[in-house]
Amino acid sequence: HLGSEQYQWLIKDLKEEAQPSLIIKGDQFFGGYQPFESYEGNHPRDFDNFVTDLKALGTPFVFLSGDRHMSEIMQFPRSLFGLPSFEITSSPMHARTFEPSEVKNPWRVVAVENKN
Repeated sequence: HLGSEQYQWLIKDLKEEAQPSLIIKGDQFFGGYQPFESYEGNHPRDFDNFVTDLKALGTPFVFLSGDRHMSEIMQFPRSLFGLPSFEITSSPMHARTFEPSEVKNPWRVVAVENKN
């Protein structure tokens, strides 16, 4: 999901930032609970390193993602990053929506499925 140069650039920039940052990409970061594309699901070892590096930064951030044909907000336990952390997924503004999935997201706070 992230090449070595992209990864190093991201971590370097986040280290220099004191304000909350938006980390944005096309598919979900936390998606290991479902069979579709996600950083966590497709590259679990790289994702574990990503989480470890983010936690070490101490900089607040929010993940923004898409490509799930629904919208949801996930909240992660403070112990994961040491700070309140969220992923906001929004993709049905211009895409077909799907019926609600049988797969349950353990991090989900709120969702809108099968609606634009």
